[in-house]
Amino acid sequence: MQPLKYGTCCPLTPMQLGMLFHYLSNNHSGEYVQQVVIDLNERVEIDALRTAVNQIARHYEPFQLGFQWETGEEPNQTLHRISDMKVDEYDWSSLPAVEHDRRLGSYLETDRRAGLDLASPPLSRFALFRLGPETFKLIWTYHHIILDGRSRYKVTLDLFNAYDAIVQGRTYVPEAGVSYMDYLLWLRTLDHSSGVAYWRKLLCGVEPPGPLPLSDPAGITLAPSSGAGMRHFRLDATTTGKLRLLARNAGVSLGHVAQAAWAMFLARSTQEEKVVFGTVRDCRRSAFKGVEKLVGLVMNNLPIVVTVTEDTTLTVLLKEIRKQQKEQLPYNLTPLNLIQQRSGFPPNSRLFESYVVYDFSETITALRAKDPRWQGRNYRLIEKSNLPLHLSVFSEDELLVRCYFHPDRFRDAAVGDICRSYETLLREFAESEDRPVWGYRVLSKDDELLIVRDWNATRKPYDLDQTLMTVFERQVVRTPHEIALVVDDAEYSYQEINERANRMARFLLRAGVGKETLVGVFMERSLEMIVALYGVLKAGGAYVPLDPEYPTERTAFMLEDTRVGVVVAQKWLEARLPRTGARVISIDAEWEEIAKEDGSNFDSGARSRDAAYVIFTSGSTGKPKGVVNEHRGIVNRLLWMQDQYPLGSDDRVLQKTPFSFDVSVWEFFWPLQVGARLVMAKPGGHKDTAYLVDLIRRAGITTLHFVPSMLQMLLEEKDLTGCEGIKRVICSGEALTVELQRRFFERFLHAELHNLYGPTEAAVDVTYWACQRESDRPIVPIGRPVANTQIYILDRHMLPVPVGVGGELYIGGVQVARGYLNRPELTERRFVPDPFGGSADARLYRTGDLARYLPDGAIEYLGRVDFQVKIRGMRVELGEIEARIEEHARVGRCAVMLTENTPGDQRLVAYYTQRTGCEVTHADLRTWLCSKLPDYMVPHHFMKVEKLPLTASGKVDRRSLPKPEWSPSIGRHYVAPRSRTESLIAGVWKDLLGIERVGLRDNFFDLGGHSLLVIRMAGRLKGHFEKPFGVMDLFERPTVERLAAFFAGEVESDGSPNISKALDKGRKQREALREMRRHSGRVQAMSRKG
Repeated sequence: MQPLKYGTCCPLTPMQLGMLFHYLSNNHSGEYVQQVVIDLNERVEIDALRTAVNQIARHYEPFQLGFQWETGEEPNQTLHRISDMKVDEYDWSSLPAVEHDRRLGSYLETDRRAGLDLASPPLSRFALFRLGPETFKLIWTYHHIILDGRSRYKVTLDLFNAYDAIVQGRTYVPEAGVSYMDYLLWLRTLDHSSGVAYWRKLLCGVEPPGPLPLSDPAGITLAPSSGAGMRHFRLDATTTGKLRLLARNAGVSLGHVAQAAWAMFLARSTQEEKVVFGTVRDCRRSAFKGVEKLVGLVMNNLPIVVTVTEDTTLTVLLKEIRKQQKEQLPYNLTPLNLIQQRSGFPPNSRLFESYVVYDFSETITALRAKDPRWQGRNYRLIEKSNLPLHLSVFSEDELLVRCYFHPDRFRDAAVGDICRSYETLLREFAESEDRPVWGYRVLSKDDELLIVRDWNATRKPYDLDQTLMTVFERQVVRTPHEIALVVDDAEYSYQEINERANRMARFLLRAGVGKETLVGVFMERSLEMIVALYGVLKAGGAYVPLDPEYPTERTAFMLEDTRVGVVVAQKWLEARLPRTGARVISIDAEWEEIAKEDGSNFDSGARSRDAAYVIFTSGSTGKPKGVVNEHRGIVNRLLWMQDQYPLGSDDRVLQKTPFSFDVSVWEFFWPLQVGARLVMAKPGGHKDTAYLVDLIRRAGITTLHFVPSMLQMLLEEKDLTGCEGIKRVICSGEALTVELQRRFFERFLHAELHNLYGPTEAAVDVTYWACQRESDRPIVPIGRPVANTQIYILDRHMLPVPVGVGGELYIGGVQVARGYLNRPELTERRFVPDPFGGSADARLYRTGDLARYLPDGAIEYLGRVDFQVKIRGMRVELGEIEARIEEHARVGRCAVMLTENTPGDQRLVAYYTQRTGCEVTHADLRTWLCSKLPDYMVPHHFMKVEKLPLTASGKVDRRSLPKPEWSPSIGRHYVAPRSRTESLIAGVWKDLLGIERVGLRDNFFDLGGHSLLVIRMAGRLKGHFEKPFGVMDLFERPTVERLAAFFAGEVESDGSPNISKALDKGRKQREALREMRRHSGRVQAMSRKG
């Protein structure tokens, strides 16, 4: 077939369209810039090499292609007559080897950042580096849009065959193949309707992927890089042989085994039964004659959909992957953007985040097998795709896996973890009998030991045979006359508190209270409350806090559920107490009788495994559930706390947490076990930050607790003068944001901030983290397990997940509660046998919280298992949206809810408060979030509120948030364009989308737009506006209103590179590269003899 004439235009292949879009989006990202580094341990004749380069460039059409996209129609490629290509020369032979490496690294980075101007062929360049008399490196840089891997191999082979022939005085003529331009024109004739139908059916029910496991959190970017990182590993020949045998027995290829292992890694990492990843299909098995020898981009990226159920065995999985790929063969040429568009995927999302490429050997292995002259040469490819991670698997004698990744999405150590997990799965496949794939290990033995054993090595030789009261009584002996308690400026000594509690205990004994008897306590914060709590424990009972602020119905339920026979109350509150058969002891009214009891210590028979308190937490059924905690667990918690945050006689601890919440437990008992002073806030005082600031000043508070919501309010107080005595603030109960941490350290120059985590079901707190003033961490971790406690992050099969992968957090150790009162079935579901514990009766509490291990062993809290919602088919963690909104400098607190205005019409609503003295509009927040979150995660509606409603514990009360007021401008109401600019843009959209009407606030992508149409839109609009703009400017402003405002100058561009600026910047970087070539390392012309 004869080559077509110069100037002939052809359409782009499906892969080329995608590459062009990413080029226009960010020309300097380094994506699809391929760099081939060839080591030549021989004399190199530069003139012969230059002649060979130009011979090959003129022989193969892809070297002569230039691309156009600004015509307003579909992008195209044209065959150009190219001038002689140069081979730039560097002589670094006089420099030390270490300098060679440094300069080559710098060159490769500069070369990659410079990119290639797709409009100006040739899209390829060469540079030769002399490092010694017979030591050279050749770097060939080209854009992937012109060549695929198979073509690169053929071009390399022909280039050096031509070079060797020229040096030897021979003539080498590359094999004549079919025209690439003819192939491109043939592609245009294809009908993709049957392919679209197939892919739509295959992808039915498939959801867009979330971030890959182990990548950095959404919205968090590592240092930008134009290059790609790479990790690799090899399997030994024996293991590789076993994998080949596995493949042969299952009737599949080794490539199918590699894909099955990656599918299992994704399934285990995401806890999804259905996963999608990409693969690269060589399209040389099509009907086009001679395509098998074609040089160009003859490939396509396509999805693989793998479903892994509980009983799917490895053999079944392998055969399913083989069957699916065989079915796909007729549809290998279906454009990926068409598949996505017709399958109902949101335009801004990807079908997959990773892909797996399988080949029989690396290029260098194939070259050496083909030509013995390559034995003395080496060959290395540096590449970066638009996806954050891809695997290249080579079926050599020892299976080779290369994992390429974006350094701005993955840390090198995280990719090392991925490689080890992938290698572990492959080894498991090789060594194990066929069985359900969910049972295969994904952690190497060393990694599992690190996570399960080393990071849980928390053993401390505490005396856990004590009860809360025996620890307190020993402190009374040490400091009987020191002040223990301050209430309303009245002071009480340790001895006085102890005697009062003893009298109360004996009175309770006579009322029938004994070992593990549940006793209700119904009173406000006061001296009487302390005496009642300590008295119940001294009598051997367990206290049940009944908050007078609770609704009567809730209190009645708690009394009924606990069946308490005695309630200790304050006289004036008795009227609020629901009537039951329980005896009510009015501690204040009956104190004269109580005071007649003996005030000395006595042994009630209480032991460390007895119940200490029962605190109720919210239940999913709407009914609260009581958690039974034992002395042993809370004693461990308090002994650890004293080890970690030592209190002394000069410390003052504020008690302000309602006693119906478990944080109050350490407030009540920790300070009085170590000789410190407990200062009680007035009833209701925990809600008044101005009062708290005053109390902190007057009482000299050194240690106190806040949930983040209340800490936020404290930091908004204008005057914190006099609070400098605070040594430490303990935070727990909600996620602590980086912004709140930063503001705390701004207001408190010398205080410590500690982030703790724990459920009521595990004696208050089980992990701890010391916040750092100068931390550059993007999140505040919840830290590491406390003493004698274990934390496991497990998948749904209770297997440990790798570092960086999310899973459910389980708690083990001495602090695990006994269970739920009168709820044996619920206790059995949530308190499960501990597969890692040393004893048969060891149990784990499954929290329902999502978390992941960070590389250093710290734990990151990710949210609730039950606090994820779906928007347009995509999972959304509401906490992530809240965190991004709270990063805004003018926003105080935020809560995001999913609401339903009409059945099926789900919308995100963000409620927010403003920081004191600041003003922030809904438009400000929308613009802010559009730069940080995907479109589907940006709330539909924002509601400014004076303050967020809080529960009694200080957490956001989501049920009390006001209902959103939907305005006519929100939703699907049509708003006509108003200005000439808006009408012009709407008209272009109507033409591109083939629809009759476009409203001012209609979303381009919701109307059916996609990336190719954005490129065409850029061409259509280019002649109408003087303001320079690029594809990303259009992509990030998907409504007529926002785009028109951008062109009118009302909304400032966020700095996204536009086409003209991107090309200009690229030209400048190429000029800098040429300048570097002129001056670096005594550049000189090399003689033919080298």
